[in-house]
Amino acid sequence: MKKVIGQVKRVYLPDEKINGEPVLDLYKTNIGFEIEIKGKTFNYIEKQNKENVKIHRLDKVYVFFDLEKSKLPVAIKVVE
Repeated sequence: MKKVIGQVKRVYLPDEKINGEPVLDLYKTNIGFEIEIKGKTFNYIEKQNKENVKIHRLDKVYVFFDLEKSKLPVAIKVVE
């Protein structure tokens, strides 16, 4: 596992569908983050929980990568 520091550039609710129909924002369960690390931008999407809904634009975050499986982020956590 590799941990690097990045900055959140955008927080958004990604598109979701149930039975082929778009879900209203009020009922979406995922949250997306656009994170910049050393000039590169990554998108990270996960289920909303108590911790990740407190992450805001311009927050510094730790971004965790599992380089054996993928080059995409696997988790994020706010730098305190």
